[in-house]
Amino acid sequence: MSGNNTKLILDELQWKSPEWIQYFQGLNSNNVLEYFMESPYYIECNKTEISNNQLIKMQSLEGVDNSNVSEEEIMNNNGTTPDVDRSDILRNLPYHIELHKTLIKFKQGIEFILLAVNEPNNWIIRQQRKETIVNANQQTTVIYTVINEYYIIGSNVYMAPRLGDIINSRLLNCSYFLNDSLKKINDMTNGFTIKRGFGFNRETLQEHQSRVKKNRDAELALKNKESIQNKIKNEDMALVDKMLAQ
Repeated sequence: MSGNNTKLILDELQWKSPEWIQYFQGLNSNNVLEYFMESPYYIECNKTEISNNQLIKMQSLEGVDNSNVSEEEIMNNNGTTPDVDRSDILRNLPYHIELHKTLIKFKQGIEFILLAVNEPNNWIIRQQRKETIVNANQQTTVIYTVINEYYIIGSNVYMAPRLGDIINSRLLNCSYFLNDSLKKINDMTNGFTIKRGFGFNRETLQEHQSRVKKNRDAELALKNKESIQNKIKNEDMALVDKMLAQ
């Protein structure tokens, strides 16, 4: 049996695992990232490049010694871009506190973090790339680049659409409605003359709609007539074939 090489289209995917939630007796802010790590989004990412989260998972977070990481060091580094406030997460959620202590030890790599919480059933997960740059004065700068974001509603996990995809979708909608409007305007014109330019029919909206309906009915009647003629032709051909076969 041949293997299935179909590539997942992640931004069109919805994923959930009721079995996981039942086994761990519910979904909450402390275990939501572990829940996400069972999803195809996380699995597909680690096929391309093993994330820091996966490296930690392979040796178990509980087995990592974070005693040398101070609370001041935790609060001075939010673990992502400066525009995000994760202070509540890093004060109140034990799993994410320990994960953060471990992740800040990595100099670079792909990371998944809990970005925002809206309990009881809404969370945002961020996928980011971490880089550490040391300048000529031996000053260290940590840069985080956002790759993707995912949101969880109830038990359903989705990939957030990218800005470019949203703009393309809106432009396609605008293009469709613009073309439709131009077609309707064209239906209402009397053509173009050098003297008068474009002239428009002085018909009411009701008259215009009636004329458009009449044209559509005529097109539909023509299609039905052609369909009936093709059906009769096919029946005649089948009858001839039957007579020749006898």
